[in-house]
Amino acid sequence: MINEKYLFGGITMNSGRIALGFLITAVIVITMFFGVAKLPAAYAATNSNGTTTAQVIVNGLVSITLTNVPIQFTAMDPGTADVAANSTGGWPMGIQDDGATNAGVDVFMNGSQFVSGANNFGIGMMHFNVSNSSTGFVKNVTCWNPTHPCNYTLTTIAIFNETARLGNATITNISNWITVPIGQAPGTYANAVKVCAQQWGTSGC
Repeated sequence: MINEKYLFGGITMNSGRIALGFLITAVIVITMFFGVAKLPAAYAATNSNGTTTAQVIVNGLVSITLTNVPIQFTAMDPGTADVAANSTGGWPMGIQDDGATNAGVDVFMNGSQFVSGANNFGIGMMHFNVSNSSTGFVKNVTCWNPTHPCNYTLTTIAIFNETARLGNATITNISNWITVPIGQAPGTYANAVKVCAQQWGTSGC
């Protein structure tokens, strides 16, 4: 009698032994595979380094503040010449180059005509002197000379230049005078004075 055996191709094999043989063979094959796939212990870990650059653009910044303004003149008769502005306004007017400014600055100035209702007179009757420019140079030498001040005009006048402040606020003083034309009608006359600062090499004033 054949018990727990199979006859196949003339060979009698025990099924339990075959299963055990296949299991042992599989374990050996898997062990060999992972042993081959594993890096040799002599191989050290490696790393890779890279470099790049960073870039930022710093804008030029120009910041000015007018001090001792508005410009005030006392009441005067027609035909009165060369009257200085009041010490409480306009004598002198300060152009402060603020500490936030980080570039060289060109400064320009102009004004509009004086108007009172239907009456007016020209801005050229008002004149000024640049009394000091802290670290730059005067762009209009006439306006630097106290005895020959410049007249305001409708068009801009380049008055002075300042080098980069880099955190140091400075003030340039502008002294103002006015002459009232003969025969000018009575009234309170007002105008607009514009001070414009721009970074060297740019335009806009």
